[in-house]
Amino acid sequence: MSKVNVVGISKAKVHPLNNQASYSPYRNNSVLNFEIAPQADKMIDPRTLRLNFELEVRKTAGDAFPAGDLSAGEDVNLDSRVGINSIWDLVRIRQQTTNDVLEETRNYGFMAAATMPSGVSLENYKKYVSNLYGAFGRDACQAESLSQAVPVSLILRTGLCSSQSLWNLQALGGMRIELVMNSLSQVLNGTDADDFYYQVTNPNLTFNYVNLASPIQSNQYQVAYPLYTSFTSVISVKFSIRTKSSS
Repeated sequence: MSKVNVVGISKAKVHPLNNQASYSPYRNNSVLNFEIAPQADKMIDPRTLRLNFELEVRKTAGDAFPAGDLSAGEDVNLDSRVGINSIWDLVRIRQQTTNDVLEETRNYGFMAAATMPSGVSLENYKKYVSNLYGAFGRDACQAESLSQAVPVSLILRTGLCSSQSLWNLQALGGMRIELVMNSLSQVLNGTDADDFYYQVTNPNLTFNYVNLASPIQSNQYQVAYPLYTSFTSVISVKFSIRTKSSS
């Protein structure tokens, strides 16, 4: 791709096309769709892309919130190492104009479970990881967090979103980002988990536009990004170790 003349940076925010008060598999509305239109004189810095929302864990009986009543000994929790990453099952990125799939990450929660703990120290779970991923590294702290709405600003851990290359929206024909939630049983754990559900409220995508001095002329676009493969082999190893140690 030819060199471009950058003249500034601007902030942007987009809300879901399928706007709802809340999103949850419990209410059968577990898909979020975001759309970013083509821009001839703007590109996106994917390193700034954040998925922002609040997670609530509620009781199915009476829709009570907050759900966490530690004094009553309720046992419901998220995975403390993966945190709110676990609620996503699929992330799909399409071209807006053609609807062609550019990238699809399935079993997103499993991918995070296989890659995230190995790259994050326990010390960082006390710092930025709790803000980005809603993960606290300790089960007791994770359960405590569910006594209120948990705000997060997720970095999407896909290849395109991890790329160092700017997104050429004109060449891509705009982008459509679709996120599908995991089932309740894949997210909530504990002896009382069947009495609870989770939901997402106030979702939006934020990112930085890189403003150009003149429109991009070329429609050719190449991007290099890290590619993860074979998450299942990592997960299988971890599972076998746990099984052996518990027997």
